[in-house]
This record gives sequence, C-alpha cells and structure tokens, in this order.
Amino acid sequence: MKWLTVVTAPDKMTAEMWAELLHNEGIPALVQEIGLSVYLGPIATRCELKVPEERIEEARALLESIEIEIIEPDDDEPPHGAASS
Repeated sequence: MKWLTVVTAPDKMTAEMWAELLHNEGIPALVQEIGLSVYLGPIATRCELKVPEERIEEARALLESIEIEIIEPDDDEPPHGAASS
C-alpha cells in the first residue's frame, strides 16, 4: 500500500489529533515526524499526516470540512520518504 502526505501539521500533537479524526471516520492514517525532532523535541517538530493513496481525496475533504488548510506539495521540492506498512 502506498501512503501519501495529505497535510503537514505544525507539531506532533496536532498531527496526532488529525490522525485520530481520520481514524474515527475509518480512514487509516499515520504520523511521520520531519525535521530535527531529536534536537527540537516533539512539540516543535513538524509532522506529515499520511493516508493510503486510495483514501487521500476522502481525507482531504474531511480535513477541509473542519477548516484545515490543505497545501499541495510544491513540485520543485523533493518528496519526503513514503512510509509503508
């Protein structure tokens, strides 16, 4: 199963809340820390919220319905490694 980033959260706590929201709606989700979490700690670390490729549109719609701004990845930026399960 291929996992894609649906949104980048400002911190791990926010990402975990969003992941729980998706789980409650039956959408698998995982949180992947990006950046310097070892040095900054989990509160100051941005996190990617990932969902299975086939559920990404459903996840985006749900997050947008609660006014979470979805920013499309910039084509010029190298993608972060995709998580697998």
